Amino acid sequence: MQVWSCIKSVCDGEMLLTILSAFAQEESRNISERVKKGLRMRAENGEARWSRIYGYTKDDEEKYIIVEKEAAVIRRIFDEYEKGMQPTEIARRLNQDGVHSPAGLGWKIVNVKYILTNHKYAGNILTNARITENHMTHKQVKNTGQVERIPIKDHHKAIVPQEQFDRVQKIVEMKRTGQYPFMGLMTCPICGRTMRKVRPSGNDYYWACEDDRFYISVDKVEDAVIRAFEVKGKEPPLGMEFWQFDGMIDEITFGPHYGLTDR
Repeated sequence: MQVWSCIKSVCDGEMLLTILSAFAQEESRNISERVKKGLRMRAENGEARWSRIYGYTKDDEEKYIIVEKEAAVIRRIFDEYEKGMQPTEIARRLNQDGVHSPAGLGWKIVNVKYILTNHKYAGNILTNARITENHMTHKQVKNTGQVERIPIKDHHKAIVPQEQFDRVQKIVEMKRTGQYPFMGLMTCPICGRTMRKVRPSGNDYYWACEDDRFYISVDKVEDAVIRAFEVKGKEPPLGMEFWQFDGMIDEITFGPHYGLTDR
């Protein structure tokens, strides 16, 4: 009888712990949901929590205040990338010039890419960049579409103009997807079909007809475009990046030259 009483006491104790644990988990979940709802309401009202970022400091009200010395570096990064410089080269030049990095450990490619794609430098905030994966562990993970990201426009003073930020995002995306300058602007002078960029094995890049009836080297096209700008008395584009031709060139055509079908 005494043994049975002990077993019953242990079982009752374990059951109570299970029930209390379940209540605790549910309360933790409810708190997490209330916090998320509160943050969402703040974002919809144009409010966001302060977070430390290179280029800004804060005042007593946690408003973003530009740090001009760091802002000059950020503007330099945007300008150099826009002119065709790769993040690797930008980081190398910053280190060479003795410019202090955000972490003080030297500039790396990841630092440059982070700055180039951060909406805060255009004065905006995109909320929910990172989210709590689990209300029990409170582990933070990158938001890749699990939760809606709410944009807050003109939240604070910008370091780079919105127009420049948008151009840089276009360059970043086109490089990510493998697009090139003049894509869709050239048609074959023989068959009239759109030309594509190709690289025959062991050779340089060419623009080629879809029927492989006409080839022209990329260098020749770029040289011709620069000469055309020089003839018009305009500044020739630097780096041959796409944004420098966006809205400037509608079409590239080829005249009736001798040996047109030759590669």
